[in-house]
Amino acid sequence: MNQSLNPAVSCRGLRKQYWMGGQPVHALRGVDLEIAERQMVLLSGPSGCGKTTLISIIAGVLDADDGDCQIRGRSWAAARPAERTRRRGVEIGFVFQSFQLIAALTAVENVSLPLLLNGAGRRDAEKRAAAMLHRVGLGDRLNNLPKQLSGGQQQRVAIARALVHDPQIIVCDEPTSALDAENGRLVMQLLRELVTSDGKTLIVVTHDSRVFGFADRIVTLNDGQIVADQVQTPVENPS
Repeated sequence: MNQSLNPAVSCRGLRKQYWMGGQPVHALRGVDLEIAERQMVLLSGPSGCGKTTLISIIAGVLDADDGDCQIRGRSWAAARPAERTRRRGVEIGFVFQSFQLIAALTAVENVSLPLLLNGAGRRDAEKRAAAMLHRVGLGDRLNNLPKQLSGGQQQRVAIARALVHDPQIIVCDEPTSALDAENGRLVMQLLRELVTSDGKTLIVVTHDSRVFGFADRIVTLNDGQIVADQVQTPVENPS
């Protein structure tokens, strides 16, 4: 495992249990995971193995039952609710599987939201949002509603929204699952660029083996445990 002295993410002994139909479901069973800064790590494994639970704990939107996760040396467990909310708004960008764009808002308005929630003025927020949309190749779609965009374009809006507040850590839940092969490749190239050019740390949940070549590491989960951790040299443009 490629570890750094100052990891971006350090999880120790994570356990999480849900109850379904009166029966316990063990989503995580003592997971240890360390991720260096400037890495793209893919989390793979069958449905229900704990991937989404793990990234939700890393992103600070879900509490572990036991264990702790530190983000850049600071524990989520020790953070009070207001501090947790503030840190998520500054340190973490989240790209959702189903885009989760607000249908009534334009692309630039959707991307502005994290900045507005962090207290920015509307004019400044929309200026920064427009610049980020230009970066992801949607400078000509600023005023389009989500229904006027293709799936690949909607995912790029979602990525721009996750990036606009300049977080160091970006968490993606199945970012290519709703895309065809070409759009999936373009999205992964964009995510890879964030690591190589911007020094971001990317954690990507995926079932899509076509995108494995973009990663520095592939961590495989099964039944709530890490069963493999493969370090590799990422390929520039996996086919």
